[in-house]
Amino acid sequence: RDELARDTDIVVGERGGIVVDEQLKTSVDGTYAIGEIALYNNFIYGLIAPGYDMAGVCSKIVAQEQLGYDLGLEETPAFTGADLSTKLKLLGCDVASFGEN
Repeated sequence: RDELARDTDIVVGERGGIVVDEQLKTSVDGTYAIGEIALYNNFIYGLIAPGYDMAGVCSKIVAQEQLGYDLGLEETPAFTGADLSTKLKLLGCDVASFGEN
């Protein structure tokens, strides 16, 4: 749901999603996007695990750059993609999904 972003200076992808860089920054200073709305490398990760990874990166970036905390990190946190495999358990039967779309 990127309708709000479309009415601002935030860059939105051609097919939807808010365009972000490796630190989950949008085109507007101090504005970040994570989860199903974030379009990273022209791809939207629609799973919960990548969303958690994005949140971890974004929280560190905000703590350091916006709030001025020294987290003592050797490298700048970056989201560079995520594992898209999933595992479901359905009535005692394990099911797995993996590969590229």
